[in-house]
Amino acid sequence: MKQYIKICIPYIIAIIMLCIGSFYDYTITDALYGKLPWISNIFERFLLVPIISVSIVTFLVLYILYKKWYFMGISNIIALYIMVDIFHYIKDDFTVNIIIVMVVLASICTYGILFLLRKIDVEIIKKWLPHLLFFTVVFFTSTCIVTLLKMGWGRIRYRQLTSFIEFTPWYSPQGLNGYHSFPSGHTAAFTTILCLLELDEVKNGKKSIWLKILIWIGVIFMPLTRMMCGAHFLSDTAGGFLITYTCYLIYRNEFRKRGIL
Repeated sequence: MKQYIKICIPYIIAIIMLCIGSFYDYTITDALYGKLPWISNIFERFLLVPIISVSIVTFLVLYILYKKWYFMGISNIIALYIMVDIFHYIKDDFTVNIIIVMVVLASICTYGILFLLRKIDVEIIKKWLPHLLFFTVVFFTSTCIVTLLKMGWGRIRYRQLTSFIEFTPWYSPQGLNGYHSFPSGHTAAFTTILCLLELDEVKNGKKSIWLKILIWIGVIFMPLTRMMCGAHFLSDTAGGFLITYTCYLIYRNEFRKRGIL
């Protein structure tokens, strides 16, 4: 019963946030917009890099263990995606030279991580593989769901508004119109750090309370920064959290049933 309550609390809070957003989305984001701009920029441009990079590590570990070339290929594609995500904040359009630079940097990143992984004992790598797989499947599943919803929901971002008349509530999908505010992809992706709760951070027979605190602070702070930079409304972030949190719980249950975690 106690465990059930712990699982339900985040759902209840997120649903309350959705309800509040139904009435005060614009007001809340309008009040937060422009606050702590440098922190917001860091969270927007760089904080997802380590999250996505876990997937690179996962596929490189699979490559080391099973020697399948396509694992290396997937790692390179993910690394290139990271470069594109970083560079699009610098340049609106990509020239041939920029594309070449991104491809080179992605390759350096991939092979650099591979070089470091080869320095680690294979048995240690095998021990960490279940956690890496757990993290990666949660991340990819939530990302796919969020991306599909974004494309079909068509909600305009706060910073794209030219007048209040363009604002739409989260519960009113607008269709394929080029806008992608709901749900928040950054929030959904960053919420994947909940998977770190499954790590064996044991001290005196219990998992570290500080690890839990740091993880939940991060999960809370990402949505705040998304509103501070005008990228999302409160309901967008609540929706993104709910998607990843649900994926986290489903996969955690499946992995545990199979004795993987």
